[in-house]
Amino acid sequence: MIACYPMSPSHSPALARRRWGDSKALLTKADYDLLIADNATGTVNGETKFLFVKGAFAYAHHFYRVLSRLEYVKSKRAAGEDALFGYYFDPRNNNGKPSLTNQTKENRQFYDTHLSALLTWMGYRVRREIRSYWNGQRAKARGNGPYTIHGVPGRFDMFTKQNVPYQLWLRSMKEFEREFPLAPIFSTVTINRSAPFLPHLDAKNEGGLACLMAFGKFTGGNLCLPRLRVAFRLRPGDLLIADNNREYHGNVGGIYGERISVVAYLRSMEP
Repeated sequence: MIACYPMSPSHSPALARRRWGDSKALLTKADYDLLIADNATGTVNGETKFLFVKGAFAYAHHFYRVLSRLEYVKSKRAAGEDALFGYYFDPRNNNGKPSLTNQTKENRQFYDTHLSALLTWMGYRVRREIRSYWNGQRAKARGNGPYTIHGVPGRFDMFTKQNVPYQLWLRSMKEFEREFPLAPIFSTVTINRSAPFLPHLDAKNEGGLACLMAFGKFTGGNLCLPRLRVAFRLRPGDLLIADNNREYHGNVGGIYGERISVVAYLRSMEP
């Protein structure tokens, strides 16, 4: 059963930018009234702002062991470390065209054997829960944008079915492929390790919603959308789909232990 919350923003977008746009402090319990730890969805004027699915992913412990072996670098955006997979845009490089991240051999193997399967599963959940949004993102990933990737104009083709590994995915993938032709809705994935974030917008997230999961052994660091006065107690295996593009979001207090979060989104390739 999913609880439905019609949300009333506490600030206009302009006031939210003044309130949180240049904040130098983590969010606190005073920034939310509602703490969500079970299945729930929230809307503003009928538009989905978040969907929280508790215990959606059955292989959280297995996946955490794999994530722990990744090679991370010091994050430029927060305290802690991160690893980037997929496409990004840097106007200083590649003649103004999207670039594919240059991964170590170990990290590339991780994508080929693990991450692509998780992304496919995330895309399936978006399609099942918010079908109209999935359709829009698929169209953008397939045909929008004046760029060429892997020789195909205007299409992302990094995240595809040939990389889905292991027997544990087989049954769900067969069911998935029977329902519709596999097509990616993500271009980029950021993996953060023990990185608490100040309130911010994900300005390059095309379309608004992003998929987020947290893995590890940790306490604290609840994710908060302060304009909506709501926070989420993410535990390993929980899935949060949220409007990180238009809603300021950040962590409540510090993170204790090791928390590895996976954020998947369709990145805008505009300068």
